[in-house]
Amino acid sequence: MGLRKSFIFTLGLLTLVGCQTSNSEKSKESVGLVMSSFEQERQFEHCLGNTAEALMLELDHADMDLSNLGIDDACLNDLLPVFRVQENITSLNLSNNKIGDDGLANLLVDLHGSQLQLLNLHKNPLTEASAVALGTYAQGHRALSTLILSDTMLGDRGTCVMMQHLKQRSALWMLDLENTGIQAEGGACVFGVLEGEGLPKFLILNNNALMGLDLSYLSLKDDHVLHHLALDNTQLDDIAVQSLRRLLPHLWSLHHLSTADNRFSKDGLASLIQAIAVHPSLNFWDLNFTVLQEGSDDALDKLRGLKSNIIIEQ
Repeated sequence: MGLRKSFIFTLGLLTLVGCQTSNSEKSKESVGLVMSSFEQERQFEHCLGNTAEALMLELDHADMDLSNLGIDDACLNDLLPVFRVQENITSLNLSNNKIGDDGLANLLVDLHGSQLQLLNLHKNPLTEASAVALGTYAQGHRALSTLILSDTMLGDRGTCVMMQHLKQRSALWMLDLENTGIQAEGGACVFGVLEGEGLPKFLILNNNALMGLDLSYLSLKDDHVLHHLALDNTQLDDIAVQSLRRLLPHLWSLHHLSTADNRFSKDGLASLIQAIAVHPSLNFWDLNFTVLQEGSDDALDKLRGLKSNIIIEQ
């Protein structure tokens, strides 16, 4: 028995002794509180710190925040009976925990009856093994609109498996895949949803290595949903830039393009400028921390002249 549990148990016994010599309602209340705490400790015995207390505070809240609590698979299994009866959850934040593939699979089974709209799994040690569970849940739960998987280890294979499921449902509102180990293959799978129901409104792919991204083999359909595309620090080379140029005319509702912290060749930048100049809705382009070749500033000034409503951040 841990030190904290021993303390609670001892305190409970002392309080019970006090109650035997005093029948006051106050003493009985104290016993109830102590024993309730002891029961929580037993119920969530694999959870560390204040996880049990945090969970109790979040009960019956539509937006449940269980971030930064060190929850691992063993602890999550202790919490599952609570999740099963929380049918009113619409937002579940489990970011910055230690949840693995098995724990997530069990959780998604127990959330089957929920109407979850947001699932935040940022910075958990999830791998490609979670892809089927995530994809199946998202495909079968059309209420889910925001899926945050940043700083996980989904990788190319996991991303491709998950995106196959997302092709079969209406577009998400936000898909955050920042820093998930995606390379050219996984990037192509993400944009491949244009062959299905379309892209999310906000798509975040920052800090992935997308050099060599090839979309030439995809049968791209026009998309009227994607509004914000983030490709910061994605190592966009000339091949990836040509794919982006091919993609842009299909993104009719795109307003915000972020390619900050990349290194474009002179030809690559010129190619992007040509596509952006004729785009019907794009009016914001983030080029912060981007290394530009000599003469690029003149080309950007010409773009500003051709498209007076565009904001270019450098």
